[in-house]
Amino acid sequence: MRRCGIVAPLIHLVLLVATTAQGQSVTPPWSVRFADAVVTRNPQVHTRWDYTAGVVLLAIHKVGESTGSDSLNSYVRRNIDQFIQADGTIAGYKADEFNLDQIAEGRLLFPLFAQTHDDRYRKAAATLRDQLRHQPRTTEGGFWHKKIYPQQMWLDGRKRFWRTENIR
Repeated sequence: MRRCGIVAPLIHLVLLVATTAQGQSVTPPWSVRFADAVVTRNPQVHTRWDYTAGVVLLAIHKVGESTGSDSLNSYVRRNIDQFIQADGTIAGYKADEFNLDQIAEGRLLFPLFAQTHDDRYRKAAATLRDQLRHQPRTTEGGFWHKKIYPQQMWLDGRKRFWRTENIR
């Protein structure tokens, strides 16, 4: 009985290897299919600097990085570039909101700067870093999620910024 449970996966693996060896196409991984679907359906991920856009673009960046896809990396850059001005300011960003969600999309500024050495990305990242230096904190030292939510530290913020505890 137990042998039957092993046979089916082995047959699948043999067929997969044989198909690949014959040069026939193999269905791309879900990560690539997801990224391609987003790129096809949404030339612009979002119309504003936004947490959701940051999460989606970071995922696409990771897929592009792991597959070496220039088209995915270009897509991420085009979407970020619509907000990063020539002087490094971020269109739509409001520092006085002290909103950690505004930081999420900024995580892409680091790889973009490393790839391009475009100073706009460094300046924009410095702006977001400055927000973290002044971000209100709980009495325990955790970042408030947003200025409008006093003393609230959300779990996603804790996960995102655990390495920044010594920022002052």
